[in-house]
Amino acid sequence: MTDEFVKLLDQGCADLGIELSDQQKEQFFKYYEMLIEKNKVMNLTAITELSDVITKHFVDSLLLVLAAPELGFPLPAAPLPDTTRQTY
Repeated sequence: MTDEFVKLLDQGCADLGIELSDQQKEQFFKYYEMLIEKNKVMNLTAITELSDVITKHFVDSLLLVLAAPELGFPLPAAPLPDTTRQTY
């Protein structure tokens, strides 16, 4: 996980009043790496720049935490992808 990644993710989350754990940040970083790698062989997204992925994919997805607390997402926890499963 790079310092730039953590800085950008922390800034975006701070704007929402959300604080992610180190484990959650690592999960987002693994997801970012997988997204960029898979995007090389299949067109998953046109958004691939680090700052854009963080703001337009990750931080935007965290808005759900604020918009729908009745769904049971406890803050500061956030819905995160399961990066341990491999799907083909």
